[in-house]
Amino acid sequence: MSQQSEKDLFRHHAKTFSQAARFFSLSVREDVTTLYAFCRSLDDAVDLATTKEEASHFLDIVKEEVYLGQSQTFPRFQSMMKRREVSRDIVLQLIDTLRQDLVLKRIETEQQLLTYCMGVASTVGVILCRIFSIKNLNALPYAIDLGIAMQMTNIARDVYEDAKRGKIYIPTNYFPDGFFIGEITHDCQKVIDQFGDDPINKARQKLLKVADRYYRSGTFGYSYLPGRVRFAVASAASMYKAIGKAIEIDFSKKRAHISNEKKLLLTLFSLHQVAIPPKGIAENNMSFYRDMVISYGTI
Repeated sequence: MSQQSEKDLFRHHAKTFSQAARFFSLSVREDVTTLYAFCRSLDDAVDLATTKEEASHFLDIVKEEVYLGQSQTFPRFQSMMKRREVSRDIVLQLIDTLRQDLVLKRIETEQQLLTYCMGVASTVGVILCRIFSIKNLNALPYAIDLGIAMQMTNIARDVYEDAKRGKIYIPTNYFPDGFFIGEITHDCQKVIDQFGDDPINKARQKLLKVADRYYRSGTFGYSYLPGRVRFAVASAASMYKAIGKAIEIDFSKKRAHISNEKKLLLTLFSLHQVAIPPKGIAENNMSFYRDMVISYGTI
């Protein structure tokens, strides 16, 4: 994939994050764009493949290339990995979690959800720490928590789209007793006709409350970030959190968005957060993150 193709993909599909990324330096922005293009391509391979076998074969190829450090499929990403000293273990964890997505139908518990979010989103947050040249390992739990929060927001926003693909990521135990959650993986409209939107929206609301805890935890790590990076990350987090609020304000919208004017206000609000970063401990203790933190330092 060419650099221009990566930029086009980033602008078209990552409208919220690409706006915040404008505050990165040119070299950081280019590497962030390359990372996004890699992740988006893997997502599309899983979601859009004709068969599961086709998607699995593609992931096998990418995994082997990452393991060997010689990628013909994503040479720019491989080059970025070497230059930024990104651990291949982190990238392999991302790929392995996406492979699980090929067979995943539903998530039963909050702990399973956290593990999934770490695999598909916190891994990306940890790779970003390498791109941002973060040396202090104490920053990692907060990056991991922010990844969890953003992924939960994506899940709450995309619940109907995911259902059409036969997936339900909101934990089963978030739904009321008697709600036949299995039905949503086959015919979302049938579930709405039978139960109404209320059980789904209550589950989304519960998920967003959990996400808020992880957003709050993520802000505690801003002090570890360089100035421009801190501002960009704070802006992106504020925008994602605002998407969650938009969902709560009007659950009737099947996919929530925030206006450009709102994004500008949130960007200005982020100036306050970066000027005086809040302090506190990460949402979970270090044991929850140990493997990922160790992998961060394994080249």
